[in-house]
Amino acid sequence: FPAPWALGSLGLGIFHVTGGPIINLLMAFGGGGIRWFTQPFWARVAIIAVDVWQWTPFGFIVFLAAMQSIPEEVYESTRLDTSSNWQIFRYMTLPLVAPAMGTVAILRLVETFKIMDIPFALTAGGPGSTAQTYSFYTYLTGLRNFHYGYAASMAYILLAIVLIISILYFSRARHLYE
Repeated sequence: FPAPWALGSLGLGIFHVTGGPIINLLMAFGGGGIRWFTQPFWARVAIIAVDVWQWTPFGFIVFLAAMQSIPEEVYESTRLDTSSNWQIFRYMTLPLVAPAMGTVAILRLVETFKIMDIPFALTAGGPGSTAQTYSFYTYLTGLRNFHYGYAASMAYILLAIVLIISILYFSRARHLYE
């Protein structure tokens, strides 16, 4: 559990109003001081940026592994038929990497449904409640407001949504790639 909190702390440092590298970069190019965690739009932008920063390497590693698993013979035979690298990528690499791309997409979708740590660490759900996610609101409902039954039903609804999306994706993927 310390990794999400460490990531939130890094996000706080990066988006700090007076000494963060993002604000210093904006000031160097003539930008004004953005109050990242007090304005609703910018609080959401900061949360999305930290989340993308957290999960982009995972996606790239999966894509790299998928691309490296394609046999070299496939590329050699494709080079005989086509001359353009773009055509090789479009008609050979992309279809062979598509299952990995779909898996990463569904994992990211599930993760965005259940994200709680980054909004909690960066903004505590604020300003107001504009940066609260569904999971964060469920947490507040159950553990801060002591409405355990309501929070449990919210968690079951989230579970049902994620299960339905996952089952639909994987059943479609099974039919597509068999």
